Amino acid sequence: MSITEITASQLQEMFQAGSEHLANNAEYVNSLNVFPVPDGDTGTNMSLSMSTAAKAVADTTKEKASEVASIFAKGLLMGAWARAEIAGLFYRSCFAALLSQLRVSALDLS
Repeated sequence: MSITEITASQLQEMFQAGSEHLANNAEYVNSLNVFPVPDGDTGTNMSLSMSTAAKAVADTTKEKASEVASIFAKGLLMGAWARAEIAGLFYRSCFAALLSQLRVSALDLS
């Protein structure tokens, strides 16, 4: 069975899983951090930012995947650590085109 669309609840689960995976691998990402300054906290900052965004969508009852995406992007922006606000702005602009959609297709995300 191939998945052609993602529902709001599936998108919530994806954001939660991504946040947990990043949290579990934050130290590894910290070890990769060499640019622009090898301060060793990139994984920690990314994990904290993603965790805030994932919490923002965890309890939402929105039925549109696009609304969940928008809440995630806002949560990422509002909970940004270090320079992670750039990612929040990026996601927010990417998801802006999806605001009217109940489900999101692979083509929409590409």
